[in-house]
Amino acid sequence: MRHKIILAVLIAICMTKPSISQEVLSLDKCRTLAKEHNQDVRNAAINVAIYESQLKSNKTNLLPKLDFSASLTRLGDPQVIQMPAFELPKVDFSPSGVLFPGGKLYEAPENLYKLNLSLIQPIYMGGKLRNLNKLSQKQVDLSKENLRLEQSDLLLTTDETYWTIVSLKEKLILTRESIKFLEEFKKDINNFYEVGLATKNDVLQAQVNLNHVTLANIEAENGFDLANMSLNRLIGLPLWEKVQLEDSVVNKATLPDFEVAHKKALAQRPELKMSQLAVDMRELGVKMTRADQLPSVNVGVNGYYGNPNHFGVDEGEKSWNATAMVKIPVLHWGEKRQAVKRSKMQREQAVLELEKNKDLIALDVQQSLYALKEAISKMSFMETSLEQAEENLNVTRNNFSVGVASVTQVLDAQVSWQLSYSKFIDAKIACQQKYSVYLKAIGELDQI
Repeated sequence: MRHKIILAVLIAICMTKPSISQEVLSLDKCRTLAKEHNQDVRNAAINVAIYESQLKSNKTNLLPKLDFSASLTRLGDPQVIQMPAFELPKVDFSPSGVLFPGGKLYEAPENLYKLNLSLIQPIYMGGKLRNLNKLSQKQVDLSKENLRLEQSDLLLTTDETYWTIVSLKEKLILTRESIKFLEEFKKDINNFYEVGLATKNDVLQAQVNLNHVTLANIEAENGFDLANMSLNRLIGLPLWEKVQLEDSVVNKATLPDFEVAHKKALAQRPELKMSQLAVDMRELGVKMTRADQLPSVNVGVNGYYGNPNHFGVDEGEKSWNATAMVKIPVLHWGEKRQAVKRSKMQREQAVLELEKNKDLIALDVQQSLYALKEAISKMSFMETSLEQAEENLNVTRNNFSVGVASVTQVLDAQVSWQLSYSKFIDAKIACQQKYSVYLKAIGELDQI
């Protein structure tokens, strides 16, 4: 009885537990799930937190450091210095008969302890600490741009996979409609064949076309399942779980202006921001290397209490001292000068890398615009082609019904319509995918 109750509770929980697969997932929902699940994106987010923590740590270098230390030692056999007994001499060093009893000159304490409190404040480090803080801030900014880059790459893959599934879903509907049409048409041809109005060749032609469409349907189903698994991997669902995607209306995209797109890319692309940050970091590296050639000044205060206290007059007495430390590089045989030279050359490398990336991104924007323009043109062309193929199929079927069109003409018209419809689906989906590529090229894909 107890097991039955537990089983009933588990069944109730399973029935009431919300499941993502039961939802109709939109493109935005898939993007959100992908960003939450993807390990590379989560790693990049952790890197941001790491560098933010490092920045907070580096800022404390400008503040005084207060340290406390304490120790206690117990001696098992304390050292004792003895003065032996001896006879005191007279002025002329002859025996006096007076005996000096001797005694202890020094006895080490059995318990040794010390307490030390120190305060150190950097006064001047050649600007190295402030530049280190600026460098840490640049590292934080760099990690944030790297996070954007990871998100952009992931979102592009998610968009392409999403639209691939939408495409295959529409193609499955297309092939099933074609199968239904050809099955009915084959029945009609068989009936005509039985009464002598069609040939065996007509029957075989209809069967062959039906076989081709059936095979295309199997391929579309397999492709749909594989694309579904790819999307599940991206959004963190079990591979074999079926997802339902929102029926999205594919609108015609408008072609942006290259100058506008190029300006957006220069201002928004994470790769360019990362390259600019690399230049800034190299510039700070030059300043920090120069700081090694400058003097450094630190001041400190120490408070001491212990037994024995070598700084005090009496044992166990409290004492304190203040220190000022100045370090001036005098002779290093050109080592620091060469370090500055290397830093400047590394800065020049970063500048060249930035210029190269600007050229590559300009090319990337132009290529994405051309690809989008081609996709828009192809979609418009295929839409017209589909309308013509559909009209041709209707006319041919009407002609066949009145006996002025052959079976071959009907089958050819059906194949032409199916092919045009399939290419129209590809063109619509390509338009959406190329638009996502364009958004990534101008640095806006992760901002929508």
